Amino acid sequence: MNQCESCGMTLDEKTTSKFDERFCIHCQNQQSGELASKEQVKEGSINAAMQV
Repeated sequence: MNQCESCGMTLDEKTTSKFDERFCIHCQNQQSGELASKEQVKEGSINAAMQV
């Protein structure tokens, strides 16, 4: 099972970035290919955990 090298999300055909298979669609912008900053990834992870 592959995981995003930035946030640890499990990668599958729906969540793997089209630019780099090491990252998920949340950590790598699917329009520009730009990676999210450490702070953006941290905030996104915290927000996702709070919604569970």
